[in-house]
Amino acid sequence: VPFEVSPEGISNDPERWLSLEIANKKLRVLSVHIPGATDSKFKADGYGISGEKRKELFWNEVIKYAEKYREGNAIILGDFNTGLKEDAEGTPFKLSEFILKLRNIGFVDTWRHLNPNARDYTWYWRRKDKVDGSSHNHNGFRLDYVFVSPALVSQIVTTHHLHDVRERKLSYHSIVMADLNV
Repeated sequence: VPFEVSPEGISNDPERWLSLEIANKKLRVLSVHIPGATDSKFKADGYGISGEKRKELFWNEVIKYAEKYREGNAIILGDFNTGLKEDAEGTPFKLSEFILKLRNIGFVDTWRHLNPNARDYTWYWRRKDKVDGSSHNHNGFRLDYVFVSPALVSQIVTTHHLHDVRERKLSYHSIVMADLNV
């Protein structure tokens, strides 16, 4: 399907933001990799930004995008580095309230929409065994999402996690697949 990269971007962490427009489907897609709260970014001169502030600034841009495109056909997907209590075996991540803001705007988490009571995780905190040095899954979190605008909710066909890429160590995260009938 032909698409165009949208010229709209963000000033902080533009490499973590990709906005596309699929004109013949009247569809907008935003792919993100939101920084983690511990992902500080400092230059050699010591100037920069703390991870938590960096994450907050990025989330604010996601919220602006969602508000701008909530009336149309829009998808926001990627690694949000944010989890809610119901999607975490451990303590939820900082700034989880931004997922609630996204929901309040009307965007729907496709996986949670089709799996309202399920628990499944796309990323695990790994713990090293003190005896043999091997690494094992410890606490699981669902950090990867496909959110759709209200106009697309009825178009959700299936959503599932592909854990094989994480289990084979091709990625630290499982892939989230969502089939939409657009």
